[in-house]
Amino acid sequence: MDVFNDMGNPFTETSTDLLALDTKIIMADEVIQSVKTAEDLGKKQYKAFIEERMVQITKPFHDTIPKNNFALFKSGQQKASSKSKAKISSMKSDLQLFSRMYISCQAREGEMDAFFEHENHAWLPSLAENNSMRHGNKADLLKCLEPLAPRPETLPEVDVKVLDGAALVHKLEPKHAITVPKTFKDYADNVFLPYIFNQLQVVSRVDVVWDSYTADSLKAHVRQCRGIGNLLRVSEKTHIPQNWKTFLRVDSNKTELFKFLASAIESCKVPDGKVLVTTKGKCVAATATLDVSNLHPCTHEEADYRMMLHCAHAHQGGLRKIMVHATDTDVLVLAIATVRVLDGCEIWLAFGHGRNFRYIAVHTIAAVLGHERSKGLLFMHAVSGCDTVSSFSGIGKKTVWDVWKFLPNLTSLFSQLSEQDEITESDMEKIERFVVLLYSRTSSIVTVNSVRKQLFSHGNRKLENIPPSKAALLQHVKRASFQAGHVWGQALIANPTLPSPSEWGWQKEDNDGQWTPLWTKRKKTVLWTMPVPQGKLKVHSVMFL
Repeated sequence: MDVFNDMGNPFTETSTDLLALDTKIIMADEVIQSVKTAEDLGKKQYKAFIEERMVQITKPFHDTIPKNNFALFKSGQQKASSKSKAKISSMKSDLQLFSRMYISCQAREGEMDAFFEHENHAWLPSLAENNSMRHGNKADLLKCLEPLAPRPETLPEVDVKVLDGAALVHKLEPKHAITVPKTFKDYADNVFLPYIFNQLQVVSRVDVVWDSYTADSLKAHVRQCRGIGNLLRVSEKTHIPQNWKTFLRVDSNKTELFKFLASAIESCKVPDGKVLVTTKGKCVAATATLDVSNLHPCTHEEADYRMMLHCAHAHQGGLRKIMVHATDTDVLVLAIATVRVLDGCEIWLAFGHGRNFRYIAVHTIAAVLGHERSKGLLFMHAVSGCDTVSSFSGIGKKTVWDVWKFLPNLTSLFSQLSEQDEITESDMEKIERFVVLLYSRTSSIVTVNSVRKQLFSHGNRKLENIPPSKAALLQHVKRASFQAGHVWGQALIANPTLPSPSEWGWQKEDNDGQWTPLWTKRKKTVLWTMPVPQGKLKVHSVMFL
């Protein structure tokens, strides 16, 4: 009975998962397959052994029996592909292609121009690294925005707090608790809920907003880069895993944990005049009578922009001073775009942690930027690099911010592309000039294909340090506009209508069904050599496939 009380009753388990009774680690599909087929495979191999070595005698009796490589009750970590090998392969490809191509194109200037209109790599060096998106430092944008609003000398007084639940569980790591919790129930009762109630003491309402994880997510490739861990069944009696960060790398673990903690919040008793609100998947639950019909069902994937919906809901309920707790630069950008449409609202951002924790007056920054620049900031942030859009290699947020200030006519375009809108040829002409200045501040060239040729020929630039071709830039701008206009731009709508990403710079992989960037629709150039009579000069030419 003591074991049952400590680990739970295994006979009450109703799921079809195969899990360890003590640790509640859920076995992977390949382990389940091994368990199901091990006996049949063993019988088959036994018959083959008898037939080959004792009946037909086609093999020596004492030959070694091959070992079955079963995946059994262990979580083998997937080996990451070697980055060094990929870089060496890329360098060899660059040397072979460009040394021959560039020399052969010298004879005919037209071919030279056509060559730089195409991407000549399996993936875009300016936007990708080893066929994965390049990710810059999003936090650099803070250095541009924070100086626009002085830091408060005292703690801001607010009516409601909106918390990023995922950021909170990363912050409240069990091993750092005064009394280290043993089970998830201990964690909820002694670590998580006390923190929530502490926040509720100084406000009338606290909203906890959780991320959702879907298989069809554009961020699936980003999450894979963060690593893998064991699948774990989260219940009251499940023991806390030793490595909290590894546990939180698995989407299904986070989904179970968020649901468990949301249920714990929902069952809480709060003082009169106070209310706790929590998301539970697409739904929302509150501890007091509160009309949350405008909050659910909600199909927002990330808490970053779902929190903006909760800010708007609190504002509609008469709560004018709002504190958002987060650690992601995306939240600051979204809050600036949101506060401009909430009349008379103050939004403060409790940002960072430890020595880097500070309060940011979002409403003040929005007032300094103005209505249109606050809105256009969505596209500016997306096109310069976010979780679903690549960064330009070697081009940081500060450079993009400075060029935007240098070209004030871009503000109306950025604002337009932060809405649901198509991208016209006129828009691309302005974007091309903008990108040219990102790479060469003094250049008078207006097209990216021309500046690619100039920078590579005369600027002594590496392949990744020249801009993408016009065709590749169009797909990049589409991805940025999809994120800024369709996803972030509809943050205040609980159930927005989104177009297919395939129309906005994405494609689905056949092998795993995940969305991957469509780098370009323009085919790459390849080199071919014309056969000539002996003794004559060999001529290289270019063709497009």
